Amino acid sequence: VHALDSSPPCEPQDEAAATYAEKISAADRKLDPRRTAAELERTVRALTNHIGAYVELPDAMRLGVLKARVRDADDHPPEGAVSLKGPLPVLGTADGALELVVVQPPGRRTMRGEDFLRGYRGKA
Repeated sequence: VHALDSSPPCEPQDEAAATYAEKISAADRKLDPRRTAAELERTVRALTNHIGAYVELPDAMRLGVLKARVRDADDHPPEGAVSLKGPLPVLGTADGALELVVVQPPGRRTMRGEDFLRGYRGKA
């Protein structure tokens, strides 16, 4: 209870140790398949509930990605390709693949990746 009764002491901060974070740009939102699947998964987590990440589909649709996971299987699309032929959309990355678990098509609600594939009528 004593901790709630008083304020913590002020500590001067070392200005030389401060860092600057660049503003997140629109280009930072696009999932770059030249990066590793783990890096892209972390990007999706970092941008979800903020401005969101996206991947561009073959028909130029920007598909928002709200949840993704690294795919461990050996069968994956080539780097930069998006496979729409499985149970989930899969993005080929530099070292493997990223499964798109929860997505959001433009102007639509969020949905599971498998639900998106059931209704998608673009280029596969």
